[in-house]
Amino acid sequence: MQIIEDSCMFEWPKVWVDLLEIYICIACKQKVQHTLIWANGPMHEPVCNSCCLNQEPAVLLKAYKTMAAYPWVEQLQSAMVEQGLGINQRASKVMAVLKEHGLCFPAKLLPRDLLVHPSNRGGQMVNGYDVVSKGQAICELGWDINKIREPVAFELPHSPEARNKVLEANNKLALQSGGMLPKPFGKERYCSVSASHTTCFLRCLEAGCVIGEGNSLSVEALVAKGDDLGKLLHEGWSWTVIAAKVEEEVPALPSLLQQALNSHLYKLP
Repeated sequence: MQIIEDSCMFEWPKVWVDLLEIYICIACKQKVQHTLIWANGPMHEPVCNSCCLNQEPAVLLKAYKTMAAYPWVEQLQSAMVEQGLGINQRASKVMAVLKEHGLCFPAKLLPRDLLVHPSNRGGQMVNGYDVVSKGQAICELGWDINKIREPVAFELPHSPEARNKVLEANNKLALQSGGMLPKPFGKERYCSVSASHTTCFLRCLEAGCVIGEGNSLSVEALVAKGDDLGKLLHEGWSWTVIAAKVEEEVPALPSLLQQALNSHLYKLP
């Protein structure tokens, strides 16, 4: 590591770290290279060029205090960018850190409890046509609660502003779907990063959304088939829920987890 006797606008000495490594800036939480850290910082944690030059000292000091108060923040950030590991292995390490620190918990959730996380599918969230076609295919095959893969959700943010962004994203998704997807019911407490298409279809059934050419599926007729659909709609199923403060401190985490948890859907060339 090369020490450079230069200083930023706040007279803090700079230290270049290994340019081949990728780091998470503690202030903006983005992946960065060519990272600078404070030579006299309390933990020598990485701060990107932009934040070092543009952020107020109080912002960066708050980031340091956060990492001191929540040691799991650094552990999560390290797991997210650990070199030599694929996305699934990094996600497994992340989940292990969350469990170790009591930052995730099991919960039985109903479809109406859940929105789609805005980071799902790289910000595309879900596609209305895919939701309907996959849901109809499952209806033909029969609903089996054990076939829902690794359902994971985040608590909705505590901040009203951040919570409203989630609601607005889901409202926009519903409007753009032409009636295929439901608007938020108003009492949701979580947002999904996996099993989102399945959950959305169940929400469609609850809301009586338009399916296909002006049709709607009869929930009563589907439930009468005797599979697990009625149980899913009325009793819910087991999820792993991640505490809201995790996303507050590590905003990039939902994106990484949704990519890993949905990786079984990706087609290799």
